[in-house]
Amino acid sequence: MDIRLIRPQDRDECLRLRGALWHDGPISEHAPDLDAILAGELPAAVYVVERHDGCLGGFVEVGIRSIAEGCATSPVAYLEGWYLEPDLRGLGLGKALIQAAEDWARGRGLSEMGSDTWLDNDDGYRAHLALGYEEVERIICFRKRL
Repeated sequence: MDIRLIRPQDRDECLRLRGALWHDGPISEHAPDLDAILAGELPAAVYVVERHDGCLGGFVEVGIRSIAEGCATSPVAYLEGWYLEPDLRGLGLGKALIQAAEDWARGRGLSEMGSDTWLDNDDGYRAHLALGYEEVERIICFRKRL
């Protein structure tokens, strides 16, 4: 399996994977951001895991934010999304995706990487810690319909 930058022909497969990670809305909601990344309109990159059959099995999306919780520098690289299909977990591919994202950030002169996960995502929490990330804050977000 290969870790590589996303290509335009990967769009639909990547949308499928984004829908698996962020499953609280329709997949179509993810298209504008992904299209902007593919067009080079955002300071971001998507690295994918390409399976032997040409399908995608995972991705990491890295971008640049002006601030991130616990980070002292600005701008800061940020892991916007990280997902591997269940049958590919535990094989080192998640680590390889993160290394690609970190290399991308270093190549832009950035010295810190921020990230987040849901409070109940124990696997994601442990994966971050295993790759050298440290917990810096916990938050609960609220909303109110007006």
